[in-house]
Amino acid sequence: MAGTAPIPADELRAVFEPVGTWLDGEAEQPPRAVVGAAVKTSARWLAQQVPGRSVELRVPPHVAVQCIEGPRHTRGTPPNVVETDAATWLRLASGRLGWDGAVAAGKVTASGNRADLSSLLPLRPSDSTEPRPLAADGAQWECRLSRRARRPPSRCCTARRPRGRPRGPTRTR
Repeated sequence: MAGTAPIPADELRAVFEPVGTWLDGEAEQPPRAVVGAAVKTSARWLAQQVPGRSVELRVPPHVAVQCIEGPRHTRGTPPNVVETDAATWLRLASGRLGWDGAVAAGKVTASGNRADLSSLLPLRPSDSTEPRPLAADGAQWECRLSRRARRPPSRCCTARRPRGRPRGPTRTR
């Protein structure tokens, strides 16, 4: 999200107005540009609230954003991917559909151990553009290794033991 202006909460609320009746099943689908604007704004707002590069949210053909702090990927398919269609994403983001129900119905494909967005949905715009706390109780947790606000220490990526061969000089006998 570097280089983009923060999305105000009023703008997020405004993009849901033209698609609300469609999401409720009371009207026909709005023009693609209107749906695309709602999808892009809501997905980018999520990435703004929980910045990071650990999880990739894909809503083809409209947007793909990276969010949630943790180990990032640089090339190829990321290990944590959430993919869904535009209508399902907008229903999740607006609270018209629950995360568990959407995953169980096969409307959302979530792969990877960090690809659970249930604690972040529905989107709750406030008047502030500050990132919201990741802890469920509203408190900011501090990672004991990196001293940055993270999930509780038991779920912190840096508190885990690194996999693979240790870096640095190796001993030979």
